[in-house]
Amino acid sequence: MENYDGFSEENLREIAKKKVVYRFAVRLHVSIFLIVNVLLFFINMLTTPYYYWIIYPFFGWLIGIAEHITAYIIYAKGIYPNAKRGVIFHIVAYIFVNLLLNFIFYLNEVYYPGFLFPLEVFNPYPWPAFPLVFWGAGLLIHIAVYLIFFRSKVDKEGIKQSKREKAIEREIKKMKSKFKK
Repeated sequence: MENYDGFSEENLREIAKKKVVYRFAVRLHVSIFLIVNVLLFFINMLTTPYYYWIIYPFFGWLIGIAEHITAYIIYAKGIYPNAKRGVIFHIVAYIFVNLLLNFIFYLNEVYYPGFLFPLEVFNPYPWPAFPLVFWGAGLLIHIAVYLIFFRSKVDKEGIKQSKREKAIEREIKKMKSKFKK
């Protein structure tokens, strides 16, 4: 049996099968996204042409499409471990959701003043800054935890391990020492 950089023929077949499924899922969701949003656009123009509510489902679906594409790219590139995948998904969600919130704020201020917040007292406050800052702080903590605890480094012995893996090895040694007594 041939070996392809540590992968057997069966391993390659399974990886290829999953990549095809992920790619099909992305294409399917993008197609449905386009069809549904074209239909919603026509419904919007026929029912309420003076108010473009189509933007809300459009951007909501766009966030989902971005996550599907991210999932495909992560799998296709072979990005491991799961901690790294989580950071990538968190960054993509942060970017797209905050773009949507800022776009809604901009529309409210420029085209529909007072629509989201009918009381004038709320309009001058840039409310999208709150999720941008606080979610951003959480994202920075997530990235820091990944970089400190999960990212692998080559140690003095030339072994590539993360702090987590090293802690696991120390714990195993402690457990084994208890059994020797």
